[in-house]
Amino acid sequence: MNNLETLKSQGLHSEDVLGTIGPFKIFLGSLEALLGPFELPDEVMDALFYIMSRSQPGTEAINSQAMRLILEGSSRARSTYFLKKNILKGASAIFGPYLLGECHWTLFHCNLKEGTITYIDSLGEQPQHCFQIMENWSLFAASRGFQGPWKMIKRDHDLQNDSLSCGVFSLMFAEMILQGQQGHLQCLPIAQERERLGTLLFNSLDTKTLRRKKARVNDQNIHTGKITKSKNTGFYAFV
Repeated sequence: MNNLETLKSQGLHSEDVLGTIGPFKIFLGSLEALLGPFELPDEVMDALFYIMSRSQPGTEAINSQAMRLILEGSSRARSTYFLKKNILKGASAIFGPYLLGECHWTLFHCNLKEGTITYIDSLGEQPQHCFQIMENWSLFAASRGFQGPWKMIKRDHDLQNDSLSCGVFSLMFAEMILQGQQGHLQCLPIAQERERLGTLLFNSLDTKTLRRKKARVNDQNIHTGKITKSKNTGFYAFV
């Protein structure tokens, strides 16, 4: 029985919060989408990019909502109150997921020290779109005191061959870039990666919320006679 099946057997539902990863709430439905296979929701992308950034000192992850405002040239992204801190200050690299349109995840990475930008679309990049992204990033960076110049780096990579896994591809590309992989970015089988990322997500959870939820379920089951608690061991047993 995998983690998802175990959680469902405990009476949890898609809308139940399993815990948090950084500032992001993760629901049972988040894990269902990742193992799916389904399209990945914002909180899964943001949480996994956050996890990756924690293992790379100097690399800051930008959440999907902020990234969209930045790369689409929103004036809000250049205002003084946008984001709680100047994340460019002291960072060596910035990266994060960018939701293109309403349902297609792509990857943005900027090496601040080298002044290079890498943008990867698992369906293939369009030159004009890459140029617009670089222009909008330049405006945002300048508003934070980083004037560039910036250079767009093209990376050869595998292409997505289904309609649901753009998020998984973007996460794999991000990991390979952070690891310094050179040459063609070759992806592992998608089903295998979904399972691996699902395990990573689950094992990274702050599960205080989950423990409280399970305690409430146990208390309810005690009252309804579904389980009893041993006075000797303290463990619960179904009756």
